[in-house]
Amino acid sequence: MIENDKIGKYIKDLRIKNKMTQEELAIKIHVSRQAVSNWETGKDAPSVDSVKNICILFNVSMVDIYAGEKVNDIKTLNDVIHGLITMEMKKSKKIMLVATIIIFFLIVMFLVYYFITYYNNIVEYVITTDNNKYKVYGIINKSVDNIYFNLSSDNNPDKMCLVYNDKELICNSNSNFIIFSETNGYNEVISLDNKEFNNYISNMYVTIEKDGEIEKIKLDIEKDYQNSNLFKEINGEVNKNDYNYNLEYANVPTKVKEKFKYNNKEKYYYLQMDEEKKHIEMYYFVEFDSFDVIEKSKDKITTKWTYDHTNNIIVLYNVIDDINNKLIKESVDIREKDNNQHKRLLFDYFKENYIDKYLE
Repeated sequence: MIENDKIGKYIKDLRIKNKMTQEELAIKIHVSRQAVSNWETGKDAPSVDSVKNICILFNVSMVDIYAGEKVNDIKTLNDVIHGLITMEMKKSKKIMLVATIIIFFLIVMFLVYYFITYYNNIVEYVITTDNNKYKVYGIINKSVDNIYFNLSSDNNPDKMCLVYNDKELICNSNSNFIIFSETNGYNEVISLDNKEFNNYISNMYVTIEKDGEIEKIKLDIEKDYQNSNLFKEINGEVNKNDYNYNLEYANVPTKVKEKFKYNNKEKYYYLQMDEEKKHIEMYYFVEFDSFDVIEKSKDKITTKWTYDHTNNIIVLYNVIDDINNKLIKESVDIREKDNNQHKRLLFDYFKENYIDKYLE
């Protein structure tokens, strides 16, 4: 577990051991003196970049910093690594929470806007007439930004015109149809403004010219549909099936389940083996989807890998001289397509020897 108090005390001990004031340390690692003070009192924790700078300055491991002590055993190492992963997961969850709230807010605002703009504003009208000589019928679909108008006659007129009071709006010759659409902002035939539109349909006529005779017919336009229902009625029941299975076990990679043993008390999978020149230990932690590998060579060199399976990243790689208890190499955040050639080669080695064989 990562504790700010332990980190701060360790940084303070390193600073005092190297005979530095808080101000001198702050200058060397490019932070404020107050930041150093906050670390040492446990009020705050240093950023990853600050930890890296402290490691370089005092020649210590990042793991030691986050552990708040010199790390010499695998359990403490794993605790620190998993603490880091947990910390990053919490940060990610916070970011996801903020993003979710923002997205939710935007969705709500959109729905409010949509509701205000479109609710109860999509209307369908049916056009009929009570004229015995000519059969005329049609529909009007109206929304806040569009009108679709379709009027038909069965009598093959020589000319048919749509009329508002005594003003001809649109005419067609030798056609049974008057069809047009109107878009908000143009208003070439009918206005989309509700007040003006209602005035139009209350005083709308059709004139039909056939064989030299013209007849003006009042159109009866009645509302047939309006989107005034908030919820659509759902008929029938939805039956849910319950599946009982061990989700933790189901999420474990197949090769791990097949080749590794399970430590029920500590809740991790493990596999140990001896090769010609080294002893290998592998650990898969279900809770973190983390894969740890420890190579112990006969010349007393230990290489440790911590792999974040979910994000396909080697979180930590280090090489330790067991005889002198000294960190020889350390690298973090190693990715498959890293721009750094050395990191890329490290990932390729780990993937070929461990991920492909024992994980995926």
